[in-house]
Amino acid sequence: MSECRGDPRQWIREYQDRLEVLGQRAQYVQQTVGLVRGHAKDDVGVAVTVGSGGRIEALDLDESTLSMDARDLSAIITRTIAAAQVNAASQIHSTLHDLTGDGPAMDYVKGYLDGGHLGEGDHLGPDS
Repeated sequence: MSECRGDPRQWIREYQDRLEVLGQRAQYVQQTVGLVRGHAKDDVGVAVTVGSGGRIEALDLDESTLSMDARDLSAIITRTIAAAQVNAASQIHSTLHDLTGDGPAMDYVKGYLDGGHLGEGDHLGPDS
């Protein structure tokens, strides 16, 4: 981008072009993140799908879960929901990282997700 010397109209056009590109990127992120679905399945037959905000969209229980103790099943469902939410958060992290790369924006997103918005003990980073 040129400095503020020279033709101010040219500077304004370049600034408007840059704003348009940023607006298109923001729209892309909003659409892409909105399509994210997190999935997790437990070994005993509990499967969960969550939306990009972590809201449960589907909970599927295998027939074998019907004979389980209610407390055990409840704990498995809760852990599976958390795993699906982490899966969705990891996808969002990856999408945003592809767009912004490393830097302050990604530090903020990672801090938000690692700062209590993921399941306990779950973290985003290079290994996720």
